[in-house]
Amino acid sequence: MSVNQFINSASTGCLVFLALLCLSKKNNTPRGYYFLSMLFILLALVFLGDVLESSRAFLIYPKFTIIFEPLLFGFPPLLYLAVKYLTESNKGISRHVILHFLPYIFLVCVYIFSFHTVGTSIEENDLASNDDKLVELIILTLLFIQVSAYVISCVRMLEKHRYRVQFFVSNLPGNDFKWLSNCVVGLCVLVAVLLLEVIFDQTHIVFLASPCYLAGFYYIGIQLAKQKDVLPSSQKTSEDLTSWIDLQQKQPIPVAVMTQNLVPFFSNTNQAIIPAGRKQVLSNDRLNELKIQLLSLMELKQPFLDSDLSLLKLGDMLQLDSYKTSYLINNCFNENFYVFINRYRLEACKKMLIDPGYNHLSILGIALEAGFNSKTAFNTSFKKYTGLSPKAYRDQNLPPASERGSNASTA
Repeated sequence: MSVNQFINSASTGCLVFLALLCLSKKNNTPRGYYFLSMLFILLALVFLGDVLESSRAFLIYPKFTIIFEPLLFGFPPLLYLAVKYLTESNKGISRHVILHFLPYIFLVCVYIFSFHTVGTSIEENDLASNDDKLVELIILTLLFIQVSAYVISCVRMLEKHRYRVQFFVSNLPGNDFKWLSNCVVGLCVLVAVLLLEVIFDQTHIVFLASPCYLAGFYYIGIQLAKQKDVLPSSQKTSEDLTSWIDLQQKQPIPVAVMTQNLVPFFSNTNQAIIPAGRKQVLSNDRLNELKIQLLSLMELKQPFLDSDLSLLKLGDMLQLDSYKTSYLINNCFNENFYVFINRYRLEACKKMLIDPGYNHLSILGIALEAGFNSKTAFNTSFKKYTGLSPKAYRDQNLPPASERGSNASTA
């Protein structure tokens, strides 16, 4: 077995494992993982097809081309459907899903028709002619066009999800499906490599790309295992919250910027005001009562220190569903969940950075202590919030070393 065959065999096994991992995920978006599992199975078959082709199995069993050759046209719709159903909780599968696979079905029919009329596979029949390369080039060009159209749709859905996820989670890294964005890019690269191989007749391109694909599959496996469930389980709650978020996107209310004065938000006498034209979900009295309860919870129990804090968890603490919890934060503080929680975390970081009791911790250690899960996200948020980097803030606000020493000796 050649090195390339060995790598492709390893990729096949890895993809089968990823498909099983997707099926084992227990969360509120199972349909998305079903489509993702089907995508990995198709990818496994493609790499298996490369192994069989290298071993000249297609010449011995030409009917294999009917199974393996059209597979690439099943990738774009499967990736699109995986993204669609992973980023939308409780989304039912439409009967129109089959329309996405019409190009794949058509190509399968073409291969079957060709095999039965000519008596052999397209690939074997035209092996000695230039027509084979032309047909393959046309097919891959059509595939590239199909991939481009679906990738644009996937990118738009993922951008929309990144906006929406701020209403559900307190830490974006690990919850924004960045690995899924990388899958979209990877599909484009895969098709582009195949296209270049045919245009320039350079088979070594795929050989060089194979180790990169294998490394990418292991990366996806790690991200899949780490992916958490952040969307609501209740269909009604999901629909209500989605409608609410879409309303914020179309008719945004003034959002509290990270640099504003925090005093009004900690005042229990600050009355909640429902903007004109906004549907009132909770009465003003109930809203103000819940606001006091929320502020007390944030001060006493400090749930923001939990890096895995989500809208679902905070809602459970307040005995509210996700929709009402988001409504409470949005109307009382003019902030989404992400900004609201991280404002508390940044205030905690400011205190710890100048507290001698935390001198044993690095800046990253303080960020993790306060509930952040990413150094980059913390540094960016902190500088936006204070106008200084964490190190500059600590250096600027810590007392002189001599003063700290005298205070320690006095104590």
